[in-house]
Amino acid sequence: MPSSKTKVDDGFLKLGSEVHLRKPLVASDDGESPNIILVFGWMGAKLRHLHKYTKVYEELYPGATQVLVTSPPSFFYCTEGSKRRAVAPVVEILEALGAIPGMPSAILEKKKAPTSPRILIHSFSNGGAYCMMTLGKLLATHSAPGGGGLGSAIDAFTGHMRNPVGKFGAKVFISTLYLFGYMVGPMLGRKTSLQRIRESLYAAHLLPWMDKRTPRLYLYSKKDEMVPWVDTETHARASKDMGRNVKTVVFEDSAHVAHAKTYPVEYWDAVKSIWNEANQAEHSPFE
Repeated sequence: MPSSKTKVDDGFLKLGSEVHLRKPLVASDDGESPNIILVFGWMGAKLRHLHKYTKVYEELYPGATQVLVTSPPSFFYCTEGSKRRAVAPVVEILEALGAIPGMPSAILEKKKAPTSPRILIHSFSNGGAYCMMTLGKLLATHSAPGGGGLGSAIDAFTGHMRNPVGKFGAKVFISTLYLFGYMVGPMLGRKTSLQRIRESLYAAHLLPWMDKRTPRLYLYSKKDEMVPWVDTETHARASKDMGRNVKTVVFEDSAHVAHAKTYPVEYWDAVKSIWNEANQAEHSPFE
């Protein structure tokens, strides 16, 4: 865990390579709002874009500590050890906040563990889901499910690229990696990264404080050109069939990770609604 802390935009401290921390704006705790918000950004997302979401959370829940995790394209092909090191600061933050058992931390002053930590998770697309899955693995050892097709993988990796030459080279590279994994992986008993992400999101205990009753909200659009809405809807339906507490909101014409921009009222009303449902659940997240 790096000891250095670098101030970044909007009051966040950068901890390690991909984790950013913002302490609560107010010290009060109303006993109902989330006291920890984990935001897992989409692949290649810039901080200024993710801060559009964290700013809304500051207004909605000023007493929450926000933890923002970015997802670089390299996350999909680096080693498992590199992935875990990238998200390791999140574990230390959760320990320091008393959300999970652990040792004292240098990041935050150690707090008394709450009876039921109130944690809201906001995960964007496959990149955010991959980071969340990696955190779950790391916590086990101590929220966007695309269908996993080649076209979706290429769009997800290159959608933010503007240079046509670089974009073409990236497409060739990604296609080679994908086809190798798709054809050779099964022979070796391995699954592709997108297949592992998709399956991990079915888990009742994806993160330690979750269980099959934890409310899960799928926000997606019929005009999403990177993650087909049918794939997301199929995953949501399968999750519900497995007994998960699933809610869905489908938008008609918003682009990939642009639902809040196109439908801000409907988007954030859905987020607040799912949190209120989670808050009213009469069970401990650690049961």
